[in-house]
Amino acid sequence: MSYENLANLILEKAGGKGNIKSVTYCMTRLRLSLYDDEKIDVKGIEHLDHVMRVVKVGGQYQIVLGAIVVDVYNDFTKLVGLVEENKNNRQKEVESFSLGKGGFNVKNIASTAATTLASIFTPLIPAMLGSGMLKVILIIMEQGFQLNAANCSTYAVLNILQNSFFYFMPILLAWSASKRFKVNTVMALFVVCFLVHPNLAALFADGDVMFLGIPVTPVTYTSQVIPALLAVYLLKWVDLGLQKIIPNVIKTMTIPLLTILIVAPITLIVLGPLGYWGGLVITNIIKSFYNFSPILSGALIGATWNLLLICGMHMVVLTLVRNQNLATFGYDKITVAYCASLMCQVAAGLAVAMRTRNKALKKKAYALTLTSFFAGNVIEPVMYGINVKYKRPFYFTIAGGLIGGAIIGASGAQVTAATGFSIYTLPAFFGPGFVGLIIGSLTGAAITFVLTYKWGLEEKDVAEYAVGALINEDQGENTHGTL
Repeated sequence: MSYENLANLILEKAGGKGNIKSVTYCMTRLRLSLYDDEKIDVKGIEHLDHVMRVVKVGGQYQIVLGAIVVDVYNDFTKLVGLVEENKNNRQKEVESFSLGKGGFNVKNIASTAATTLASIFTPLIPAMLGSGMLKVILIIMEQGFQLNAANCSTYAVLNILQNSFFYFMPILLAWSASKRFKVNTVMALFVVCFLVHPNLAALFADGDVMFLGIPVTPVTYTSQVIPALLAVYLLKWVDLGLQKIIPNVIKTMTIPLLTILIVAPITLIVLGPLGYWGGLVITNIIKSFYNFSPILSGALIGATWNLLLICGMHMVVLTLVRNQNLATFGYDKITVAYCASLMCQVAAGLAVAMRTRNKALKKKAYALTLTSFFAGNVIEPVMYGINVKYKRPFYFTIAGGLIGGAIIGASGAQVTAATGFSIYTLPAFFGPGFVGLIIGSLTGAAITFVLTYKWGLEEKDVAEYAVGALINEDQGENTHGTL
């Protein structure tokens, strides 16, 4: 099946063009937000070739496709290209961003917030990975060839390039948030550029700053996440309000000016400091838990990481915790325990491949295990194709991740780049605790392998797979969840 045909079938089973509110993608998932959830055929999408799983999180449907996601996304957006033209009605925009049918409750708010954050961070992944891999190259230059900014201008230039992602992250977030909140992108960039303007930081350095007699809290907004998001969210509602009350004849001249004069001061005086302090609170709570017990912290991260992957919320944690620590300290010790859970996924898939006597399942398990190991941190193929499908292997990855994560936490291992854990990115993990990182990852993987090999499969699982493979072979179709 071609990617264009797959995209067309997904669109058809998602309710057609008129039902697509927004579409984004991450490393392995096509993410759809719909106007009417009753129109989507989830089971139908899951049984399409190349579709591993459909996960619903916070009202968003995440279609796990693996490495082909970019190609499918490109064809999908061509098919729904006219949808954006149907979104000019402001009232429809307001309703589309409401808390939905679930009502106003804490669970709904938390789910919506998590989904919103994930959808905003997702478009930044390519740049973040590029920055992370560039950091790996710089580490090799420094440790392998003794080059640094002082003795090599090429190193200095590349170092500035690598740091640019974190320094200007608020601006990148403003661009992405403007797409999510459906506000004018240039206006969003304008407001957030104001926050990171070097003269604003210099103004704070010169002494107390007042705006219309109101004291302004001195905050450095470079590398910050939450202030930029709050600014763009405020921009959305200010623009909607002004659109309703300003006469059409003067909208063009007055709305941009009034929007800036309202959003920028409120952000500078209220939302910016609140967002900055809120980010510090979140980071400090997590850091305090780590400082209280690196072992418990590592165990928690290692045990729950695969669950975060299923929900698609892992990028939120990485952005708010790891990336913030990288921007502030140049390293992160808190989230690095997730490395064990990734190795556990590979170990579980390998154990299934070695344990089963079913030739079709053995071939599939080996293929997905090797694909996930060499894909570089893209673990979804073996996770959804094997481990989640048969349940027990996935449960054992949690057990292995817990123990492996505890060992990594105890070792004080760290990462110095915004990159995933793979054989290609090991230099980013060099330094204190690296040996403990390897030991923890291998120990967790060994525990998962043994448990899965001994108790990971039941005879009925293999029998069901064999029958399913035979039926699909007769129909000329792929088995559900295969690539």
